[in-house]
Amino acid sequence: MLTYQLLERRSYAPTTPLITNLSRAVAQQARKFLILAIVALLTFCPLPNLVDAASGDLDPTFGIQGEVVTDFFGSFDTLHDLALQQGGKLVATGGAASNIFGSILAIARYNSDGSLDTTFGSGGRASTDFSGNVAQDNAAVLQPDGKVVLGGVVVNNQIFDFALARFNDAGPSFDICIQDDGSGKILQFNSVTGEYQFSNCSGLTIGGTGSLTHVGSTTTLQHNTSDRRVLARIDTSVKRATASIQLLSLRTTFTIINRNTANNTCACR
Repeated sequence: MLTYQLLERRSYAPTTPLITNLSRAVAQQARKFLILAIVALLTFCPLPNLVDAASGDLDPTFGIQGEVVTDFFGSFDTLHDLALQQGGKLVATGGAASNIFGSILAIARYNSDGSLDTTFGSGGRASTDFSGNVAQDNAAVLQPDGKVVLGGVVVNNQIFDFALARFNDAGPSFDICIQDDGSGKILQFNSVTGEYQFSNCSGLTIGGTGSLTHVGSTTTLQHNTSDRRVLARIDTSVKRATASIQLLSLRTTFTIINRNTANNTCACR
């Protein structure tokens, strides 16, 4: 009798089809969970774009599709040296030829994305002229304090000489600004030290230190050298100013007429 009962119980044990169906259901649920996990992974952790990151391709995050072009005076510009500053800024140096006459040392600074660094010079560009007909940069050195030194050659009456120019990183402090009403050209200077900086807002920036004369509310800045003639006068009582910047090596003169200095933005427009 005991044996019969055991056989009866064994005969009612779960059958093979039931186990198979149960396993199939578990497998289907597992596959659904796996598919959902893959979709979530691709959605929130996308794979890198292997096409954009291919070695040798232009980097579309730099400049315009990986390319940057900078003009100084609308003529021939050449780049001779590149340097990397702290913070990832690029300093490019070379020569810039004027449409009028001659070539001068030129420098441009770029942000890490290839855009011009507008905190440097005039819209990211600066230049300096020498008394010779041609000045060309051949090398650049970054000082620990951020200043940039350019080394090159200046040609004067068929004589070749060393040319060195150093550019400030932050620039001098100016408390007087004269800006042309029409073109927006800017002359800034320090009313105590006589340091000045002129920008034609088209790539040309020059600086120097002139002599100052104070008579009443009128301040006059003058700087006469072998390569330039600078004369600026401002009357703070009537808020009017004029300036003339003559660059002998470029054979050109820039004139500034400022009828209301209170409206000056001191930024190229």
